[in-house]
Amino acid sequence: MFFKKKKYLFPIEKPPSRLDYKSIIIGLFATYILAVIFMFYIVKSSNEISQKTTDFFFNQSPDLIVVPTGDKGRISLAIEMAKQHNLSNIFITGVYKKNSLENIIPKNIPDDINVNFFEIDYVASNTVENAILTLRYIRHHQEIKRVLVISSDYHIPRIKMIFDQLTLPSDEFEVFYQGKSSNYLKLRSLKKLHFEMIKYIRNFVMLTMWTPEIEEV
Repeated sequence: MFFKKKKYLFPIEKPPSRLDYKSIIIGLFATYILAVIFMFYIVKSSNEISQKTTDFFFNQSPDLIVVPTGDKGRISLAIEMAKQHNLSNIFITGVYKKNSLENIIPKNIPDDINVNFFEIDYVASNTVENAILTLRYIRHHQEIKRVLVISSDYHIPRIKMIFDQLTLPSDEFEVFYQGKSSNYLKLRSLKKLHFEMIKYIRNFVMLTMWTPEIEEV
C-alpha cells in the first residue's frame, strides 16, 4: 500500500529571516533616552546632596574629611574644605601603593593645615573598597561623629548609595557628601558621566545581591 503525500490547500511557507532594522533603531534610541534621563538624575541628585551638606555645615564642622581618589581636584577641594573648617583630619583612600603623601597633595597647601594628621589607605582599588576601608577607619575612631566625603560630582550619588548600603544600624556617625563640580560641556566630563551611569547600575545590582560582612568595633 502506498501513501501519497498530503497536499494542503494553503501551503505554509517559512518567510525569509530579516533583521527588523527599524525596531533595532527605535530600541537603541529609547535606550539612549533612558540613559540621558538617568545621567540627568545623577547630576541633579549630586547637586541636591552637596547643597544639603553646605547647609548642614554652615555653622558647624565635620570631624573627618574623606577623599576617595580617582579624579583630579578632589584632594584640593578637601584641603579647601579643611581650611574652611579649621580641620586637618583627612583620610585619603585608594592611593596607589607607589605614591607618597608628598606626591598626591597640592604644593600650595596652607600652612595651617597639618599634614601629619592625614591618613592614607593604600588597599582600596574601587569605590566599594573605598567605603569599606573608610567605615573600618571610622569605627576604630569612635570620637568621629560627622564625616564629610569629598568626590567628583558625578561620583556622589554612587558613593552615597554604597555607604548607605554598608552602614550598620549600630553606627553612631553621619556621613555627608560634597561634590567637585564638573564642566559637562567638555567631552572628558561627559565620558566620565556615561561610565559612571554604568558603574552605578553595576554596583546597585551587586549590593542588592550581596551584602558583605563589615567588622563592627
